[in-house]
Amino acid sequence: MKIKQYINKKNIPLKLLSFIFGFLLWALFIVAHVEYHDIVIPLSFYGSKKSETIDSPHFVVASLVGKRIDCNILQKKNLTVHIDASRLEKGENRVNLYEQQLFLPESLKLLNYTPSSILVYKR
Repeated sequence: MKIKQYINKKNIPLKLLSFIFGFLLWALFIVAHVEYHDIVIPLSFYGSKKSETIDSPHFVVASLVGKRIDCNILQKKNLTVHIDASRLEKGENRVNLYEQQLFLPESLKLLNYTPSSILVYKR
Protein backbone atom coordinates (compact mmCIF):
# COMPACT_ATOMS: atom_id res chain seq x y z
CA MET A 1 0.00 0.00 0.00
CA LYS A 2 2.84 2.41 0.76
CA ILE A 3 4.33 1.88 -2.72
CA LYS A 4 1.08 2.93 -4.45
CA GLN A 5 0.89 6.06 -2.31
CA TYR A 6 4.54 6.87 -3.05
CA ILE A 7 4.06 6.43 -6.81
CA ASN A 8 0.83 8.42 -6.90
CA LYS A 9 1.80 11.38 -4.69
CA LYS A 10 5.54 11.92 -5.05
CA ASN A 11 7.23 13.86 -7.84
CA ILE A 12 4.02 15.07 -9.49
CA PRO A 13 5.74 18.12 -11.08
CA LEU A 14 8.48 15.85 -12.46
CA LYS A 15 5.92 13.41 -13.86
CA LEU A 16 3.95 16.22 -15.44
CA LEU A 17 7.07 17.73 -16.97
CA SER A 18 8.14 14.31 -18.31
CA PHE A 19 4.72 13.80 -19.87
CA ILE A 20 4.77 17.22 -21.56
CA PHE A 21 8.32 16.69 -22.81
CA GLY A 22 7.43 13.26 -24.22
CA PHE A 23 4.33 14.61 -25.94
CA LEU A 24 6.25 17.49 -27.54
CA LEU A 25 8.99 15.15 -28.73
CA TRP A 26 6.39 12.80 -30.24
CA ALA A 27 4.61 15.71 -31.97
CA LEU A 28 7.90 16.97 -33.40
CA PHE A 29 8.70 13.62 -34.98
CA ILE A 30 5.20 13.14 -36.34
CA VAL A 31 5.06 16.56 -38.01
CA ALA A 32 8.61 16.45 -39.38
CA HIS A 33 8.30 12.88 -40.72
CA VAL A 34 8.94 12.75 -44.47
CA GLU A 35 6.75 10.51 -46.59
CA TYR A 36 7.03 9.23 -50.14
CA HIS A 37 3.93 8.69 -52.28
CA ASP A 38 3.32 7.31 -55.75
CA ILE A 39 0.16 8.90 -57.17
CA VAL A 40 -1.60 8.13 -60.43
CA ILE A 41 -2.23 11.48 -62.13
CA PRO A 42 -4.23 12.19 -65.30
CA LEU A 43 -2.86 14.12 -68.27
CA SER A 44 -4.58 17.30 -69.40
CA PHE A 45 -3.96 19.01 -72.75
CA TYR A 46 -4.73 22.68 -73.32
CA GLY A 47 -4.32 25.01 -76.29
CA SER A 48 -5.57 22.62 -78.95
CA LYS A 49 -8.09 23.49 -81.62
CA LYS A 50 -11.50 21.86 -81.47
CA SER A 51 -10.88 20.12 -84.79
CA GLU A 52 -7.71 18.42 -83.50
CA THR A 53 -7.62 15.03 -81.83
CA ILE A 54 -4.94 14.05 -79.35
CA ASP A 55 -4.20 10.42 -78.51
CA SER A 56 -1.98 9.76 -75.52
CA PRO A 57 -1.77 7.74 -72.33
CA HIS A 58 -4.42 8.82 -69.89
CA PHE A 59 -2.30 8.67 -66.74
CA VAL A 60 1.27 8.83 -65.41
CA VAL A 61 2.59 7.92 -61.97
CA ALA A 62 4.22 10.75 -60.01
CA SER A 63 6.52 10.07 -57.06
CA LEU A 64 6.15 12.82 -54.48
CA VAL A 65 8.01 13.54 -51.25
CA GLY A 66 7.03 15.86 -48.42
CA LYS A 67 6.09 16.16 -44.79
CA ARG A 68 3.29 13.93 -43.60
CA ILE A 69 0.96 16.82 -42.80
CA ASP A 70 1.43 18.30 -46.30
CA CYS A 71 0.81 14.93 -47.94
CA ASN A 72 -2.37 14.45 -45.91
CA ILE A 73 -3.89 17.80 -46.89
CA LEU A 74 -3.00 17.41 -50.58
CA GLN A 75 -6.15 17.07 -52.69
CA LYS A 76 -4.99 14.29 -55.00
CA LYS A 77 -8.14 14.39 -57.12
CA ASN A 78 -7.26 17.95 -58.24
CA LEU A 79 -3.77 17.05 -59.51
CA THR A 80 -3.24 17.03 -63.28
CA VAL A 81 -0.20 17.14 -65.53
CA HIS A 82 -0.76 20.14 -67.85
CA ILE A 83 0.61 19.85 -71.40
CA ASP A 84 0.44 22.63 -74.00
CA ALA A 85 -1.03 21.00 -77.11
CA SER A 86 -0.35 24.07 -79.30
CA ARG A 87 3.36 23.18 -79.24
CA LEU A 88 2.76 19.71 -80.65
CA GLU A 89 3.33 18.93 -84.32
CA LYS A 90 0.86 16.92 -86.38
CA GLY A 91 1.64 13.21 -86.05
CA GLU A 92 3.81 11.52 -83.44
CA ASN A 93 5.40 13.62 -80.66
CA ARG A 94 7.63 12.59 -77.77
CA VAL A 95 6.77 14.81 -74.80
CA ASN A 96 9.08 15.02 -71.80
CA LEU A 97 7.32 15.60 -68.51
CA TYR A 98 8.63 18.26 -66.11
CA GLU A 99 7.88 19.35 -62.56
CA GLN A 100 6.49 22.69 -63.81
CA GLN A 101 3.63 20.86 -65.53
CA LEU A 102 2.30 19.63 -62.19
CA PHE A 103 1.11 22.41 -59.92
CA LEU A 104 2.19 21.29 -56.45
CA PRO A 105 2.36 23.20 -53.18
CA GLU A 106 5.89 24.42 -52.43
CA SER A 107 6.14 22.04 -49.49
CA LEU A 108 5.91 18.97 -51.77
CA LYS A 109 8.54 17.95 -54.29
CA LEU A 110 8.27 15.80 -57.37
CA LEU A 111 10.90 13.06 -57.48
CA ASN A 112 10.02 11.68 -60.91
CA TYR A 113 7.34 10.68 -63.37
CA THR A 114 6.84 7.14 -64.61
CA PRO A 115 7.15 7.23 -67.56
CA SER A 116 9.31 10.36 -67.80
CA SER A 117 8.29 10.94 -71.42
CA ILE A 118 5.19 9.94 -73.36
CA LEU A 119 4.21 9.47 -77.00
CA VAL A 120 1.42 11.77 -78.12
CA TYR A 121 -0.32 11.64 -81.48
CA LYS A 122 -1.91 14.81 -82.79
CA ARG A 123 -4.37 14.57 -85.67
